[in-house]
Amino acid sequence: SGYITGSASSHESNKFGIGVNTKITEKVATSVGYNSSLKRSDKRGDEYGDIFSKRKNFVLSTKYNLNSGEIDLRYTRDEKKYAKDGDVSEDIYESDSKNPGNISRGESYSNDYHLGYRYDLSSKTQLYSYLGFYEKKFETHNPKTGTVIPKDDEEKIYGKIQAKHNYTDNDYFMLGTDLIKEIATPQDKTIDDSTKDSYGIFLMNENKRGKFTFLQGIRYNKAEYNYYFRDRDPIPVEKRNVKTKTTYEDYSYTLETRYNYNDSGVVYGKLSRDFRTPLISEMRYTVNAEKLNPQTQDTVEFGIKDYLNDTYISLSTFYKMTRDEIYYSGEEYSNFPYYNIGDTERYGVELFAERYFGKLTLNTSVTYIYHKIKESKFESLEGKEVPFIPNWKLGFGARYEFTSKIVGNMDVIYYGNYFDSDDPTNIRKKDQGDYATVDLSLSYNPIVDLTVTGRVNNIFDEKYATYVGYWDNTRQYNRGDGRIYTVEATYKF
Repeated sequence: SGYITGSASSHESNKFGIGVNTKITEKVATSVGYNSSLKRSDKRGDEYGDIFSKRKNFVLSTKYNLNSGEIDLRYTRDEKKYAKDGDVSEDIYESDSKNPGNISRGESYSNDYHLGYRYDLSSKTQLYSYLGFYEKKFETHNPKTGTVIPKDDEEKIYGKIQAKHNYTDNDYFMLGTDLIKEIATPQDKTIDDSTKDSYGIFLMNENKRGKFTFLQGIRYNKAEYNYYFRDRDPIPVEKRNVKTKTTYEDYSYTLETRYNYNDSGVVYGKLSRDFRTPLISEMRYTVNAEKLNPQTQDTVEFGIKDYLNDTYISLSTFYKMTRDEIYYSGEEYSNFPYYNIGDTERYGVELFAERYFGKLTLNTSVTYIYHKIKESKFESLEGKEVPFIPNWKLGFGARYEFTSKIVGNMDVIYYGNYFDSDDPTNIRKKDQGDYATVDLSLSYNPIVDLTVTGRVNNIFDEKYATYVGYWDNTRQYNRGDGRIYTVEATYKF
């Protein structure tokens, strides 16, 4: 089996993909996949060329079936080359939205080697493990200035062992451990590597009793850091390239109950605690070279899903308290360091409904999120809204089957207002966002295995910003994609 797919879009953008799965012997199967893409921006280029993103991806996978399990070998190669536009001041954004600002260029490639092993110890007990190595190297620079943009090369050694045991027909538990060793190598080779070693152990249990399902899980994690602060503003001079050691221990858990009150309806409740330890790149680049604390989050959620006549409804409400939220207000290559913004809370409601009228299907979604910084060591932040998060997000979709082979779709998404990404004090107007995009598509299936699709994204060419910040005494903007036309064909065999 396999597939062939290709597309052509506005501004000479294109995609191509091919994949083949085949059985070599009764025990050996393999798959090969290749994908490439080229996306060009509608913004102007410079003397070095257009603004573009070019990617190639290759995957080779082989499975060997054992009598009671399997061995999985997988190799993934990913290559990227890009030109990235910069931010422009407010007056340029309003008068000349195709101005690219300062363009940075770069390329990267990664290799991922993965070995997986599954073995059925008995009809009720299964052992699963994997071991892998991942590497990613970067070359980033500003061609006009000749400066190299700081971006660490990455290496990861990762592994996992877990056992799953069904102790009854309806109950099981999983016990396992995992590890990740991360190595960050600065492009400035005079600076030593920074490392993060993370170890975890976890236990999960699920029980089914009639119409009830109970799920419990717990995880303990330890992360050890050896890192150097970056030699870059605004890190204090006396802290640059200084080696620092840090160890964090944390835990997470989840408790969930589901009740299937009929064949189509389920009501559920969930209580969980999650954590996120900082990345090496985050630890190396912080406000005043301070240590980042891990981010933890407690969540309470309730929801219901069911069909009412010809309408599917999903409704959930949640409350989240995030402690020591890790925040970053800039773009990837800007001079904005990471820091713990404080304790933030969010609560909200999510509603999705879909109604069926013969050949016509309509759906709508409503998301409301209240969010604020509840406590912070920065007094000016307390009680403020978290930047760059809209309170409202609305969606509407329609699908119509003109014939059994021709189907049309329309999707509308609205984003409410939010504060600038670097405005946690909420001192500027909350006038970003507040826009909607409309996408249209038409699909044609001349034969079962072939699909041809025409698509127009952002059909009304809505102007919006993917980033808004402030420096040089003015707001700085990065405009999102305008109207894009695409024709795509996919053949499966």
